[in-house]
This record gives sequence, structure tokens and C-alpha cells, in this order.
Amino acid sequence: MKLKSFRITNYKSIIDSGECRLLENDNITVLAGQNESGKSSILQALRDYHKNGISEEVRRLEEDFPSIKCTYLFEKGDKEAIIDSLRAKLNLPQSFEAYIIKMQEFTLTKTFKENNSATFDLEEGVFETLDQIRESEVVRLTNAKSDDAQLPDLKISEKDTIDEEKDDEDDEEKLEDSEESSKEEVDVTSKNFVWEIAFEIDYHLPTVIFFDDFCDLLPDKILISDLINSKEAANGYQAVKNIETILNENFTRLDTLGDALRHKAQSKYEKTITAKFNEKWTQKISEDDQAKIYIQYNQGKSTNGSYLNFFIETRDGELLAPKQRSQGFRWFLSFYLQLKAESERSKSLVILFDEPGLFLHSRAQNDMIKVFEELAEKNQIIYSTHSPYLIDTSKLHRIKLIINNKKYGTTIEKITTNKVTNPKDSLKPIVDAMGLEVANNFSTTKKRNVILEGISDMYYLEAFKKLLSVKGDYSFIPAMGAPNVHLLMELCIGWGLEWLIVFDEKGVNKEYNKIKKYFFNNSEEETSKKILKLNGFEGIEDLFDDADLKNLISTNTIQKGQSKSDFVMENGGKELVARLFLEKVQTNTLKRGELSDQTKRNFESIFQFIQEKFAI
Repeated sequence: MKLKSFRITNYKSIIDSGECRLLENDNITVLAGQNESGKSSILQALRDYHKNGISEEVRRLEEDFPSIKCTYLFEKGDKEAIIDSLRAKLNLPQSFEAYIIKMQEFTLTKTFKENNSATFDLEEGVFETLDQIRESEVVRLTNAKSDDAQLPDLKISEKDTIDEEKDDEDDEEKLEDSEESSKEEVDVTSKNFVWEIAFEIDYHLPTVIFFDDFCDLLPDKILISDLINSKEAANGYQAVKNIETILNENFTRLDTLGDALRHKAQSKYEKTITAKFNEKWTQKISEDDQAKIYIQYNQGKSTNGSYLNFFIETRDGELLAPKQRSQGFRWFLSFYLQLKAESERSKSLVILFDEPGLFLHSRAQNDMIKVFEELAEKNQIIYSTHSPYLIDTSKLHRIKLIINNKKYGTTIEKITTNKVTNPKDSLKPIVDAMGLEVANNFSTTKKRNVILEGISDMYYLEAFKKLLSVKGDYSFIPAMGAPNVHLLMELCIGWGLEWLIVFDEKGVNKEYNKIKKYFFNNSEEETSKKILKLNGFEGIEDLFDDADLKNLISTNTIQKGQSKSDFVMENGGKELVARLFLEKVQTNTLKRGELSDQTKRNFESIFQFIQEKFAI
């Protein structure tokens, strides 16, 4: 099964999170926001949903009970597994089996009452079907007796209008007619039957794993006897079991092997685990070095018995115990081992991370994203962060902005929301990530370069180059403001590169005139051969007509007298809106025909200038 959406109410700082819909074709969701915005509370609520229990401190004072609603999509084999499990307990009517087969999704709400355990509430789809079955046929099911005292309570929907007293009388009559039977007759619309459905669905939900900043670190040493006796309290026990899972091995068998076979096994361990780890850990001490992981068996003294040592080698011949390595390396190694092992153990997981990578430097955080991408091939990943290094700017559709204010509490919003009271701070990790992307990808190695005022100009022109099928090999280089344009221009001149400049109209006269005076001897004719000034357009956003701009970024209306630049700033900011526009074009969710002719003509004029001056 796959988590489609969730909604959290009355949990810690969350009054009502609003519905958070996950992507169906991308298994990674990023919760971005400031510290204390409530990112951790969202992850903890999803953890508690899976555990069917909460701690007392998550309750809000004088509020309703904490409640979490999750909607799931069925995947291949899920419905058949549920039907098979129900058949073992009940004689299911064919009409109900057929309904489950047709179901595409279902919603299960869990509310946590005075005893802090969950009560279940199935949503309307199941109850509508029960009503249909009741109307179309009188169906009786055989329900095996069970110990109800150990089972969670079921909250019955208002749709289930059962006369409970009548059901009890009917059940007593059936039992009298069948005294030799060890089973009771239950109406398809009875509480017990509905409870069976809810309990069975809950049993088949994907496993949820919650990671905060802790995972069991790989130890320097562990006794074989601790592994034999499953001594979970032993230092590093879980980390060692994770390696066993990844290698599909049982280290206790090393006690039974001869020296030659034991040496062969250890050599295989080192090659396998090292190769797997170095696919994701790209940090090097020198250009050729990689981290090698050794697992060494020792016979030990009779008082202690045999044991395993673990070593890490990053320089040739220098073996260090895990504790002698940096905290960041140890954390990443243990993080990788645990996630890889959990992925091997289960068919499908929902993995939650709260601020991962706090101990890692920027490059190592990029390695962490690679681990997420691998895990997301068959698992769903939800992680919180305020680090720009953990935000992939080529996939901004993954990001949910978490904000917290006095009136609404913690809510989950699109990154273009206008509910942010302090957009500069709330959007900072996302905008910083976009700046890092530009800095990392900056290159003047191309022969032709178009110098622009800022990042948003670059994103829009990259998008329209694709939309308009414009040919030509040249780079767009953002100057981070008009006053910096001449610096990039001089760099291109010094390196013998071809260049052009595109200015909008607002606030560039000083820079334009400076370039004209010092580089073109005040010749307007010569300047216009190298610089395009977008007369009549104060900002790049003015090239869009009103309808296109409104439909692309917001459901709000541009106010009379409001500039398009101000409208964009209120709906996420210039850089963010431009990056989202580029993403829509790159993923083909926005096509050329969806834009007005006027918008297309405005951008075509820029490319006509570029093509003409570069003689493409």
C-alpha cells in the first residue's frame, strides 16, 4: 500500500495541518521550514498513527482529541491479501469481495482518546457498500470468535445506522439454533464486521520507521555470544544485525568454520559491504581513496569467547576503529546500514527523517540525497530540513512549506502560499538552495553567453528556450543584480568569449549608460548590438499577460494598480515562482499551447535578438 495523503488535528502545535497530498509518481516529500515551525510534530504524528498510541504531552489543552487521517492507495496484491485474511475469519459475500477488488483507495482515521490508544474510523466508501449490500440482499457471515479485550476500539461512522439491540437479539437467536457451533453469526453491517475490516486494513498498512538524529552506531567490537543470545542491549547490536541483513549472513556461523573458510567469508564481507557503501559515500581523503570496511573474527579468551572487530580504512594500510573516525562519518555509515537493512527486510516502508544530516558537511549531505533516491525506488521517504543542501532544486514539486502562526498553528502549505507572514525567513532554505545550484553549475566555458540581471530571468529564459524549441548553444548567466552585469561582461571579454546582455527596464539606466560610455564610446547604435533593453517591461514577469501569470502561480487576482513583480513577491517570490515555472516546462506539465500568444511573442522577441546577434 502507498500513502496518498494525511491530515493531522489537535496534536502538539498542530490545530489542523490541512490535507497534505503526496506525489503519486515521486516517493520523496520534503518538509521545509524554520526551526519551531512544527516539522518534527508532523513526523511524530505519523509515527504515532502507525504505533496506535500517543504520549500524554502531545495533547493540546482544552482541545478535542488528537486525530490523524490517512488515505492509502492499493498496490498490486494488496487487495487479494486483505481478502484472503478476511476469508480465514469470515464467509465473505461475493458482492463485498467484488467491491474490495474495485477499490482504488481508502481512508482510515485514528483518534486518540483518554487512554491514549487509537480508535478506528473507516471512511464512507466502506459504509456505503455495506448499505448497498444490506439493501440488495440479506447476508449473514460467520465470524470466528476472538478476544475482543485485546483489540482496539472501532468508532462507527454516522452512516452505520444499526439498531444495536436488535442485532444482539438476532445474534442470541442464531446461537441458540446452533449450540454445537463454536462460531457466531454476524450481520454484514454489524460493528464486529466493520471492525474486522478496519483491523485488517491497519494490519496491511506499510511499515512506518521514524529516524531522528539517532541510529545505532557501528561498534568497535561485539561478542559472538551477544549475537547468539540476541542481546539487544549490547553496544552496536542493531548496527551489526543491519550488516548481517545486507550481507544475508549470520555472523555466529563463523564460530563453526575452519580458518580457510572463515578467511574467505571475511574477504567476501569486506568487498560486498565496501562496494555498497562507496556507491553512496563519495568523500575521499585523496583522489583515489575510498572507505573500506573490515569485519575481523577473533577467537578470544575463554572468559570472553569469540568476538568481531570492525575497522575502517581510508588511507592505505591505516585501519581505524569506528570510534576513531569523525562523528559525521560514523553517523552516515550507521545511517546507511540501517536504512539499507530496513529496505531489505520489508516490501514497502514509509521512512520518516527529522532533520537528517546534522553532523554532516555540505557535500556529505548531497550523498544523503543519493541514499534517499535509492530507497525511494520502492519506499516512501518524508524528511524535514532547513538545510539548502538537502533540497533538490530540480524537484521543487517535492517541497511542502511548514509554517506556524498564532491563529492557525502549524500548517502544511504549497511553497507559493501567501499565508507566510515572513516569506524571507520561511523560504530561505529553498532560495538558498537555488543560489547554490546556480553557483555550483556556473561555467563560462561555453563560447557564447547571455548575461542576465538575476536568477529568475535565467529560469524563465531556460524554460522558454525549451517551450519555443529555440536552437543554439549558449549559456544564461545571472549577475545577481544589474550593478554586477558589467563584471561578468568584462570577464567574458577578458577570456575571449562572446556575450550579450538582456536588461529589463526598471532601475537599469545607470548601469546601461555606464557600459555605453566606457565600452562603446556613448554610441547607442553599437551598444544596442550587444544589449537588449526590454522597454515597456519593468521586470521579467511583465512579459506574461495577466491571465497567464495568475493561472501559473496563484488562485489570487492581481489587484488594480498592483505591479506584476509585487504580485509575484506576494505569491512565493521572484526566484521561487520562476523555478517552479521552469520545473513545469521541464516535466511537460506545462505546454506551449497553454500560454497566450502575447506572452509567447514577448519572449520570442528576446530569442530573436539572441539568435540574430550570435548569428545562429
